Amino acid sequence: MTLLSVHHITRYRYNKPARFGEYRLMFRPRDSHDLRLIESRLEISPQARVRWLHGVFSNSVAIASFDGSADELVFDSRIRIEDFGFDDPEFQISETARCYPFDYDRDEVADLESCMRRQDEDPDRKVAKWAQAFLQDRDRVDTQDLLVDMTRGINHSFAYERSYRVGAQAPAETLDLGRRSCRDLTLLMMSAVRALGFAARFVSGYLYDPSSHDPSSHDPSSHDPSGYDLGSEREPPSDEPPGSTLQGAGETHA
Repeated sequence: MTLLSVHHITRYRYNKPARFGEYRLMFRPRDSHDLRLIESRLEISPQARVRWLHGVFSNSVAIASFDGSADELVFDSRIRIEDFGFDDPEFQISETARCYPFDYDRDEVADLESCMRRQDEDPDRKVAKWAQAFLQDRDRVDTQDLLVDMTRGINHSFAYERSYRVGAQAPAETLDLGRRSCRDLTLLMMSAVRALGFAARFVSGYLYDPSSHDPSSHDPSSHDPSGYDLGSEREPPSDEPPGSTLQGAGETHA
């Protein structure tokens, strides 16, 4: 079990006071067999009216509404969780799905159908052909090896770049350009595996690297944004609860 503290700040600054619409916030994780939520705090500036609801995937969603205007908008989220995830990189895959191609259980297809349907236009089948190349003309392949090869292919073949445009880039366009933001590369992966018949959907979260808390791998010149030297023996700030710390700053990874 690992105790984690997540402090995520998203800050918008404007040249002049602006009025804000309604915001949908998904900072609060949901409890499960491998994660227990201990504490959750959300502070918003300027002050907002907040109501909570469950999204279509049963996620906790906060709806924030504002009165008046301001030249800065800040969402400050702090959560503490207990993580019971496994360390084994070999994911537990059903015996019937260990080799690709495979068929989903008939009872699951109705629920998975929307996650199997491609939502991007690919008239020249660029994405489908890119995905099929990983099969290497084999009739059957190990499912996990196939997915790992595709993620490594994206990592090695595409360059990351920041994007501030609204929405996401079409997967076929990402293939042509050979670069894009994390959300666009994620959509490429989703489209590619869907082209092979897999069910896939977009999720967001945080990445935790245990080595960041290992003094032996610490670079003394590196400090996290809060000023707490993650690799030193020094105690964290007095207002920070015990546990490993993850920092978020408005970036979204999937």
